[in-house]
This record gives sequence, structure tokens and C-alpha cells, in this order.
Amino acid sequence: MSIERVETPVLHFVGRVFTDHQMNKSQSFQAANQACEKDPALQELFAQVDANQRANLVVFGPTNFTYWYGVVSKDKIEKPDGLLAYDLPAAVCAEETTAGGLGSFSLPLGPVLLSFLQKTADAGFKLYANLGDSETPYILRTVDLEAKKMTTRVYLAAK
Repeated sequence: MSIERVETPVLHFVGRVFTDHQMNKSQSFQAANQACEKDPALQELFAQVDANQRANLVVFGPTNFTYWYGVVSKDKIEKPDGLLAYDLPAAVCAEETTAGGLGSFSLPLGPVLLSFLQKTADAGFKLYANLGDSETPYILRTVDLEAKKMTTRVYLAAK
């Protein structure tokens, strides 16, 4: 599939956050993802917001990043106790939709994101050499479990 320019509204992300040091040896957050899928608070949240959606968010800093696992919505989500919330700005993004299920989130993160960013640059989108230097240092991935589609979006500029 091709990389497209999209305008994204303000989005609200709720879930659990993990540091880059919590990746396993294969650069995956597979164990964190599996723990989240067994987390009663997250399961209740998924059922309330969209039982067929899962999301992860990578927020880059100058020298590290955080990985979020949860759900994203255009509507404000009431944050359950024990979970964290992150509001994403309205923005211009580069987006790709591909086939993919929940297992897509357990692939090694580095190679997956680097491949997506290379395709984005090859499609003519301007990216920071280090996304952590950007005003919008986000890559948001959502999976539609029913349709078995994954959408990957890099934020280019806030609106």
C-alpha cells in the first residue's frame, strides 16, 4: 500500500506505558503486549471504547522513547484508575494501511518503524533525522482486529 498524507484530528490515547529499556532482546514489546491483553483494566477499556481496536503509540525523545499500549479515540476517554492518558494534537500525518493483526505489534519495533519511515521518506515526505527533535514526535499504530488491518501514522506537523 502507498503512504498517503492525511489530516488527523485531536486523538485521545489511554493505556499503559513502557520505556525503551523494557523491550526484549529482539527489540519487541511482545511480553508487554501480552501482559496488557491479560490486564482486566485494559480489557474493560477495550470493551467500552472499541473491542475490535488496539493501538500503540511511540513517543520519541532526543535520546530515547516510550511505548504505549492501549486504545485511541476521537472522543475523550475517561481514564480508568491505573492507566495513563496522552492527548495527541490535530496534525498532518503520513499514513499507511496494511494487512495485519494483533501479532503485528509483537514484531521487532526498530526494523518495522525504520522500514515505514524509509517508505515515508521515499514517498517524498520530509522527516526529522531524529523524530525526538520534532514538535510532533509520534508514530501511532492501530489494528482493526475484525478487518485485520493495521494503520501506521507518523505525525509530520501539528495543525
